[in-house]
Amino acid sequence: MKLIIVGAGAVGRELLKRLQKDWEIVVIDQDEDKLQKVVELLDSDSLNRVVLLQGDGTSKLMLKKAGAEEARAFVACTGDDEVNLEACKLAKEFNVPAVYAVSNSTEMDPLYEKEGINVVNKAVATAALLERQIE
Repeated sequence: MKLIIVGAGAVGRELLKRLQKDWEIVVIDQDEDKLQKVVELLDSDSLNRVVLLQGDGTSKLMLKKAGAEEARAFVACTGDDEVNLEACKLAKEFNVPAVYAVSNSTEMDPLYEKEGINVVNKAVATAALLERQIE
């Protein structure tokens, strides 16, 4: 099963760490330093299943190179909501069955929902986890 992650920041790396054993993963980010941090997370078994691509996750050509046609899931988790929204819209054009975005601003959530993109808002998710722990 193939998963494409756009964004190699904290959320993208944590997701990769959790799923690397079960998925063939492609990580796309423009920042070479962030991609290098991904390499440090990989165990020896995952080295053959994880591909790192330096480039623009909102580029149709980059998503094609990442294998979006075969992807079962797609996650856009950059710090930029416009990038996340655009990348997810492209993933939907490739007919990726499960498309997710991490939202950095609650104001953007309706735009994701309008496009049929599954959205997880950072602030809402964090507050919900804290609420459960506090109670």
